[in-house]
Amino acid sequence: MCWTIVHLLFLTTLSCMSGSKDKIKFTVSCPEYQRAFGGSCYEFVDLQHTFLSAQAWCEQRGGHLGLIPDKETQYFLQGLLNPKKDVWVGMAPSPSTNLQYSPTVEGALSWLDGSHISFSNWASNPQPGAGCGHILRDSGFQWQATGDCNKKLPFICEFDSGRSIVCGGRNTTLQCGSGQVLIIDGSFYGHGNVHYCRSPLTTSTKHQCGWVDVVESIKARCNNRKVCHLIANVVDLFGEPCPQLGSYLSVDYHCKDGLTLSVSTVAAVFDDVNVKVKWLLYPPEENLRCKLSTGDGHVIYLPTPERLESTKVHKYTYTGSFVVEVECTSKGIHITAQSVITIQEPITVFGFVRCYAEKQSFHATNCKALYGEPFQIQMELKAGTNVTYRMQSDKMLLSHSFVVRGNVPENITVSPEIIQQHGLGCHRLTLYASNMVTSSEVSMDMQDEVKDIHECYKETKPLINPQKGGIEYTVDHEFIKKAKKNRISLW
Repeated sequence: MCWTIVHLLFLTTLSCMSGSKDKIKFTVSCPEYQRAFGGSCYEFVDLQHTFLSAQAWCEQRGGHLGLIPDKETQYFLQGLLNPKKDVWVGMAPSPSTNLQYSPTVEGALSWLDGSHISFSNWASNPQPGAGCGHILRDSGFQWQATGDCNKKLPFICEFDSGRSIVCGGRNTTLQCGSGQVLIIDGSFYGHGNVHYCRSPLTTSTKHQCGWVDVVESIKARCNNRKVCHLIANVVDLFGEPCPQLGSYLSVDYHCKDGLTLSVSTVAAVFDDVNVKVKWLLYPPEENLRCKLSTGDGHVIYLPTPERLESTKVHKYTYTGSFVVEVECTSKGIHITAQSVITIQEPITVFGFVRCYAEKQSFHATNCKALYGEPFQIQMELKAGTNVTYRMQSDKMLLSHSFVVRGNVPENITVSPEIIQQHGLGCHRLTLYASNMVTSSEVSMDMQDEVKDIHECYKETKPLINPQKGGIEYTVDHEFIKKAKKNRISLW
């Protein structure tokens, strides 16, 4: 079955609504007469309507009868409703796979969006033939399923954040907060849900319903607008996609800041840094004024962008982290965007490097270490900031460290465990230094010799020292203690 759309009529309003509230991701802003909860806005309507006319009332304003998917929503609604009144909620018989519906169908109820009722709060189990449901008065907000959907009750409307349903021949308004623009995520025309946009005269259908994807048409007319009025006026050359139930326009969207700022997160001192400012709102605002603060005391006033984009080049003369901010204003709009850039100094070469072990100091080309004991390497660079040091022997990582300023001496320690893994003998070591603005690592070759304590004893002093011509002897207890720790025999 093929459906052809003759036209969708879109009226786009470009004026800024001064009283609109900001809508940002994960935050729902609702009119004063509605309450926000869980990504939706809820409104208690104290008017007497049948189930279908209550749903139609909500749909005319872009919503639907309220759903209660979990106990948190139940508790929220309890604080909103009058316990002395029956109130319609959005439950109805589960539709079949071909979107057939009958109020006399015997079967499980579901929420209007087709989701199962996993959390329930029934006053009594639903009876066969129930076609709708409401919160029962004087029951502690328990639910009641009923087959009498024509009785008139007040009701609760739910307005999903980022989704709008427009019944055929009606209109709606998509709107973002000040300084934000619409981004369309998806849209179709037809009937994807048997319970939406139903005529009060409709009871059942044997016709399978269809729908057509109109997302590109909606994007072309609403993307990057602050406000977009939609009138669903669709004529099918071969008949409506769902003539018995009626068709509707479904639009999924989100709001995005209308101003973007692009800048590198890291750059080198004295490098050219490109700062790009892009205004997403189309068409552009009149008398748009923008200024760019680079964070190091410089302010650049940007000309009104003819193509909604402006790029400036800036040089930072000293290191640090800077907040780059652009601020744009026009009549009724004030919007800012920020980004952080870290300016680093490139690494040049190693300066001072020495090794330390057993309170002795060695040149970097002739480091000595005692087996099972730690040793340290002290180093500094001629220049460089935000430096990561790494010491390796072949592919074995011995130690590493990070410093903000490379021209300040830094000690890194090789642990006794690493020394033992390293083993006895002479080893070639390589010391590396790197940061994000130096194209290749700076390195320095070193050499260390790891000896056991007995070898050191032979090279330094005897274990037992004669005193007073051999009459008395002194024992180097510290030397014996280290030998026992490293399980080395001295005899």
